[in-house]
Amino acid sequence: MGRPASTPYRQRQKYNCVSRSFAPKLNVAEDLVCGSGHCHIVPLWSDKLDKSDICAYQASQRGGILYCRMEGEKVLMAGKAALYSINEIFLPVETKEEYNEI
Repeated sequence: MGRPASTPYRQRQKYNCVSRSFAPKLNVAEDLVCGSGHCHIVPLWSDKLDKSDICAYQASQRGGILYCRMEGEKVLMAGKAALYSINEIFLPVETKEEYNEI
């Protein structure tokens, strides 16, 4: 599907890594700032740099900074965001017993 690409950023040490994210099979030439991609990138750089706090920059046309932290196996992220979509999912519940199992 998609592939995030990243590299350590050493020039100014402002960011721990710089990335770009492409998903041509999904008709996404380049993801502007990909939080899900950083769920894969941050554990890698956290381990390589021996740091739990990672400041990442996605170098797309819009660009964006992600402030990330490894907590166990979880990646916590913060930064400015652009709303992409809002949706609701309704799952049918056949019987009251099935509802109680949820």
